Amino acid sequence: MAGVVAACQKRLLVVREPRARAAVVSMCCVLVLIAISLLYCYVYPSAKDTRRTRGRSGRRSKDKRGHTSRHGSGRESAGSGTSSKQRKTDASLPTLLMLIGIHGSGKSFWAQRYTELVHTSYVVVSSDAIRSRLTGTVSNYTRENEVEEELLKEVARTLGLRRSCIVDDCQHNLSPEFRGKLKALAPDGEVNRVVKIISAKPSYAMVRIEGDVSEGVARYVPTMEELEKQVERVAEFERTHREDGWVKN
Repeated sequence: MAGVVAACQKRLLVVREPRARAAVVSMCCVLVLIAISLLYCYVYPSAKDTRRTRGRSGRRSKDKRGHTSRHGSGRESAGSGTSSKQRKTDASLPTLLMLIGIHGSGKSFWAQRYTELVHTSYVVVSSDAIRSRLTGTVSNYTRENEVEEELLKEVARTLGLRRSCIVDDCQHNLSPEFRGKLKALAPDGEVNRVVKIISAKPSYAMVRIEGDVSEGVARYVPTMEELEKQVERVAEFERTHREDGWVKN
Protein backbone atom coordinates (compact mmCIF):
# COMPACT_ATOMS: atom_id res chain seq x y z
CA MET A 1 0.00 0.00 0.00
CA ALA A 2 2.76 2.33 0.88
CA GLY A 3 4.38 1.55 -2.47
CA VAL A 4 1.22 2.50 -4.43
CA VAL A 5 0.89 5.78 -2.58
CA ALA A 6 4.49 6.55 -3.29
CA ALA A 7 4.02 5.84 -7.03
CA CYS A 8 0.96 8.11 -7.23
CA GLN A 9 2.79 10.88 -5.48
CA LYS A 10 5.64 10.46 -7.94
CA ARG A 11 3.24 10.72 -10.96
CA LEU A 12 1.60 13.81 -9.52
CA LEU A 13 4.99 15.38 -9.17
CA VAL A 14 5.67 14.62 -12.82
CA VAL A 15 2.36 16.23 -13.89
CA ARG A 16 3.22 19.32 -11.91
CA GLU A 17 6.33 19.80 -13.99
CA PRO A 18 5.95 22.52 -16.71
CA ARG A 19 6.71 20.23 -19.67
CA ALA A 20 4.25 17.63 -18.52
CA ARG A 21 1.53 20.21 -18.05
CA ALA A 22 2.18 21.58 -21.53
CA ALA A 23 1.90 18.12 -23.06
CA VAL A 24 -1.40 17.47 -21.29
CA VAL A 25 -2.79 20.83 -22.40
CA SER A 26 -1.71 20.19 -26.01
CA MET A 27 -3.37 16.79 -26.02
CA CYS A 28 -6.59 18.27 -24.67
CA CYS A 29 -6.52 20.97 -27.35
CA VAL A 30 -6.06 18.37 -30.08
CA LEU A 31 -9.01 16.37 -28.77
CA VAL A 32 -11.16 19.50 -28.65
CA LEU A 33 -10.22 20.41 -32.24
CA ILE A 34 -11.07 16.91 -33.45
CA ALA A 35 -14.43 17.09 -31.71
CA ILE A 36 -15.15 20.51 -33.25
CA SER A 37 -14.15 19.25 -36.71
CA LEU A 38 -16.45 16.24 -36.47
CA LEU A 39 -19.30 18.44 -35.29
CA TYR A 40 -18.73 20.88 -38.18
CA CYS A 41 -18.74 18.08 -40.76
CA TYR A 42 -21.98 16.77 -39.32
CA VAL A 43 -23.71 20.16 -39.37
CA TYR A 44 -22.23 21.36 -42.71
CA PRO A 45 -21.77 18.50 -45.23
CA SER A 46 -18.92 18.82 -47.72
CA ALA A 47 -19.48 20.22 -51.21
CA LYS A 48 -18.72 16.80 -52.69
CA ASP A 49 -21.44 15.17 -50.62
CA THR A 50 -23.82 17.97 -51.52
CA ARG A 51 -23.12 17.50 -55.22
CA ARG A 52 -23.62 13.78 -54.89
CA THR A 53 -26.98 14.34 -53.18
CA ARG A 54 -28.01 16.89 -55.76
CA GLY A 55 -26.90 14.55 -58.54
CA ARG A 56 -29.14 11.79 -57.24
CA SER A 57 -32.02 14.22 -56.91
CA GLY A 58 -31.39 15.60 -60.42
CA ARG A 59 -31.34 12.12 -61.92
CA ARG A 60 -34.59 11.23 -60.21
CA SER A 61 -36.16 14.44 -61.46
CA LYS A 62 -34.82 13.87 -64.98
CA ASP A 63 -36.11 10.30 -65.04
CA LYS A 64 -39.48 11.54 -63.91
CA ARG A 65 -39.57 14.20 -66.62
CA GLY A 66 -38.53 11.67 -69.24
CA HIS A 67 -41.29 9.33 -68.15
CA THR A 68 -43.84 12.13 -68.30
CA SER A 69 -42.52 13.30 -71.67
CA ARG A 70 -42.75 9.85 -73.19
CA HIS A 71 -46.29 9.36 -72.03
CA GLY A 72 -47.23 12.91 -72.98
CA SER A 73 -45.83 12.57 -76.49
CA GLY A 74 -47.76 9.36 -76.91
CA ARG A 75 -50.99 11.14 -76.06
CA GLU A 76 -50.12 13.97 -78.41
CA SER A 77 -49.38 11.56 -81.22
CA ALA A 78 -52.65 9.79 -80.65
CA GLY A 79 -54.51 13.10 -80.69
CA SER A 80 -52.82 14.57 -83.75
CA GLY A 81 -51.34 12.41 -86.47
CA THR A 82 -49.86 15.42 -88.29
CA SER A 83 -48.13 17.02 -85.30
CA SER A 84 -44.94 18.78 -86.40
CA LYS A 85 -43.06 17.26 -83.47
CA GLN A 86 -43.68 13.84 -85.00
CA ARG A 87 -43.11 14.95 -88.60
CA LYS A 88 -39.64 14.21 -89.93
CA THR A 89 -37.97 14.42 -93.29
CA ASP A 90 -37.14 11.29 -95.27
CA ALA A 91 -33.70 11.35 -96.90
CA SER A 92 -34.93 9.05 -99.66
CA LEU A 93 -37.54 11.59 -100.83
CA PRO A 94 -37.08 14.84 -102.75
CA THR A 95 -37.52 18.04 -100.73
CA LEU A 96 -39.57 21.14 -101.41
CA LEU A 97 -37.83 23.93 -99.49
CA MET A 98 -39.90 27.11 -99.33
CA LEU A 99 -38.33 30.42 -98.30
CA ILE A 100 -40.41 32.79 -96.18
CA GLY A 101 -39.33 36.38 -95.58
CA ILE A 102 -40.00 40.00 -96.47
CA HIS A 103 -38.47 41.81 -99.42
CA GLY A 104 -34.78 42.45 -98.76
CA SER A 105 -34.44 39.87 -95.99
CA GLY A 106 -31.76 37.93 -97.88
CA LYS A 107 -33.71 34.96 -99.23
CA SER A 108 -31.92 34.81 -102.59
CA PHE A 109 -28.51 35.10 -100.93
CA TRP A 110 -29.43 32.31 -98.51
CA ALA A 111 -30.58 30.07 -101.39
CA GLN A 112 -27.36 30.70 -103.30
CA ARG A 113 -25.15 29.86 -100.32
CA TYR A 114 -27.25 26.82 -99.44
CA THR A 115 -26.87 25.32 -102.91
CA GLU A 116 -23.16 26.10 -102.91
CA LEU A 117 -22.27 24.79 -99.45
CA VAL A 118 -24.98 22.39 -98.25
CA HIS A 119 -26.97 20.73 -101.05
CA THR A 120 -25.44 21.36 -104.44
CA SER A 121 -28.08 19.22 -106.17
CA TYR A 122 -30.98 21.49 -105.15
CA VAL A 123 -32.63 23.50 -107.94
CA VAL A 124 -33.53 27.13 -107.14
CA VAL A 125 -36.92 28.11 -108.57
CA SER A 126 -36.84 31.91 -108.43
CA SER A 127 -39.80 34.19 -109.03
CA ASP A 128 -37.38 37.03 -109.86
CA ALA A 129 -35.88 34.96 -112.67
CA ILE A 130 -39.34 34.09 -114.01
CA ARG A 131 -40.53 37.69 -113.68
CA SER A 132 -37.48 38.97 -115.51
CA ARG A 133 -38.06 36.43 -118.28
CA LEU A 134 -41.70 37.45 -118.69
CA THR A 135 -41.45 41.23 -118.29
CA GLY A 136 -37.81 42.05 -118.91
CA THR A 137 -37.16 43.19 -115.33
CA VAL A 138 -37.50 41.85 -111.78
CA SER A 139 -39.28 45.00 -110.63
CA ASN A 140 -42.30 44.67 -112.96
CA TYR A 141 -45.15 43.05 -111.02
CA THR A 142 -47.86 43.43 -113.69
CA ARG A 143 -47.96 39.74 -114.71
CA GLU A 144 -47.98 38.00 -111.32
CA ASN A 145 -50.62 35.47 -112.30
CA GLU A 146 -48.30 34.17 -115.01
CA VAL A 147 -45.35 34.29 -112.61
CA GLU A 148 -47.30 32.12 -110.19
CA GLU A 149 -48.23 29.62 -112.90
CA GLU A 150 -44.62 29.32 -114.04
CA LEU A 151 -43.44 28.90 -110.44
CA LEU A 152 -45.81 25.99 -109.93
CA LYS A 153 -44.87 24.43 -113.28
CA GLU A 154 -41.15 24.55 -112.52
CA VAL A 155 -41.69 23.11 -109.04
CA ALA A 156 -43.85 20.29 -110.45
CA ARG A 157 -41.29 19.56 -113.18
CA THR A 158 -38.40 19.44 -110.69
CA LEU A 159 -40.20 17.25 -108.18
CA GLY A 160 -41.39 15.01 -111.02
CA LEU A 161 -37.73 14.29 -111.73
CA ARG A 162 -37.37 13.44 -108.02
CA ARG A 163 -35.06 16.38 -107.51
CA SER A 164 -35.20 18.77 -104.57
CA CYS A 165 -35.90 22.45 -105.10
CA ILE A 166 -35.93 25.79 -103.28
CA VAL A 167 -38.85 28.13 -103.94
CA ASP A 168 -37.26 31.59 -103.75
CA ASP A 169 -40.12 34.05 -103.63
CA CYS A 170 -41.67 36.69 -101.38
CA GLN A 171 -45.28 37.64 -101.94
CA HIS A 172 -46.51 34.32 -103.38
CA ASN A 173 -45.00 32.26 -100.57
CA LEU A 174 -46.71 34.55 -98.07
CA SER A 175 -50.09 33.68 -99.60
CA PRO A 176 -51.98 30.80 -97.92
CA GLU A 177 -53.65 30.01 -101.24
CA PHE A 178 -50.31 29.66 -103.04
CA ARG A 179 -48.89 27.54 -100.22
CA GLY A 180 -51.90 25.26 -100.60
CA LYS A 181 -51.00 24.78 -104.26
CA LEU A 182 -47.40 23.98 -103.32
CA LYS A 183 -48.61 21.40 -100.80
CA ALA A 184 -50.71 19.77 -103.51
CA LEU A 185 -47.50 19.29 -105.52
CA ALA A 186 -45.72 17.82 -102.50
CA PRO A 187 -48.07 15.31 -100.84
CA ASP A 188 -47.17 13.54 -97.61
CA GLY A 189 -45.08 10.44 -98.10
CA GLU A 190 -43.84 11.55 -101.52
CA VAL A 191 -42.05 14.86 -100.88
CA ASN A 192 -40.54 16.50 -97.81
CA ARG A 193 -42.09 19.91 -97.16
CA VAL A 194 -39.54 22.15 -95.47
CA VAL A 195 -39.61 25.88 -94.77
CA LYS A 196 -36.82 28.33 -94.03
CA ILE A 197 -38.06 31.46 -92.27
CA ILE A 198 -35.69 34.40 -92.67
CA SER A 199 -36.52 37.18 -90.24
CA ALA A 200 -35.50 40.80 -90.83
CA LYS A 201 -36.63 44.19 -89.60
CA PRO A 202 -38.18 46.46 -92.24
CA SER A 203 -35.54 49.14 -91.64
CA TYR A 204 -32.72 46.64 -92.21
CA ALA A 205 -34.39 45.24 -95.33
CA MET A 206 -34.88 48.73 -96.76
CA VAL A 207 -31.20 49.57 -96.23
CA ARG A 208 -30.21 46.40 -98.13
CA ILE A 209 -32.61 47.17 -100.99
CA GLU A 210 -31.47 50.78 -101.31
CA GLY A 211 -27.85 49.64 -101.20
CA ASP A 212 -28.43 47.22 -104.08
CA VAL A 213 -30.25 49.86 -106.12
CA SER A 214 -27.44 52.37 -105.57
CA GLU A 215 -25.01 49.78 -106.94
CA GLY A 216 -27.08 49.33 -110.08
CA VAL A 217 -28.81 46.09 -109.10
CA ALA A 218 -32.34 45.83 -110.50
CA ARG A 219 -34.72 45.36 -107.58
CA TYR A 220 -38.28 45.98 -106.62
CA VAL A 221 -38.40 48.78 -104.05
CA PRO A 222 -41.34 48.35 -101.64
CA THR A 223 -42.65 50.98 -99.26
CA MET A 224 -42.11 50.72 -95.52
CA GLU A 225 -45.83 50.06 -95.15
CA GLU A 226 -45.55 47.05 -97.48
CA LEU A 227 -42.61 45.69 -95.51
CA GLU A 228 -44.42 46.09 -92.19
CA LYS A 229 -47.45 44.20 -93.52
CA GLN A 230 -45.16 41.45 -94.78
CA VAL A 231 -43.58 41.19 -91.33
CA GLU A 232 -47.04 40.54 -89.89
CA ARG A 233 -47.71 37.81 -92.46
CA VAL A 234 -44.36 36.17 -91.76
CA ALA A 235 -45.13 36.16 -88.03
CA GLU A 236 -48.58 34.71 -88.67
CA PHE A 237 -47.16 31.90 -90.79
CA GLU A 238 -44.45 31.17 -88.22
CA ARG A 239 -47.16 30.59 -85.62
CA THR A 240 -49.12 28.18 -87.82
CA HIS A 241 -46.57 26.47 -90.09
CA ARG A 242 -46.51 23.32 -87.95
CA GLU A 243 -50.24 22.79 -88.20
CA ASP A 244 -49.94 23.56 -91.91
CA GLY A 245 -47.62 20.57 -92.36
CA TRP A 246 -44.22 22.25 -92.84
CA VAL A 247 -40.97 21.20 -91.19
CA LYS A 248 -38.81 24.12 -90.13
CA ASN A 249 -35.28 24.12 -91.52
